[in-house]
Amino acid sequence: MVILNDLIVLNTRYLFNNLAQARRITEEWLTIYNTERPHEALNNMTPIEYKTLKQAA
Repeated sequence: MVILNDLIVLNTRYLFNNLAQARRITEEWLTIYNTERPHEALNNMTPIEYKTLKQAA
């Protein structure tokens, strides 16, 4: 899983071949960030876990 710090490091060491590639990699990271990465503001749950919990309540 890539997190923000990894993305910053990636961007300092990695040259994208083109804009489409940069967009694809960014979209992949955003998907992981918004679905799989635990968020402190959500009690360290992923957004999907939080949504499931709230829907069950």
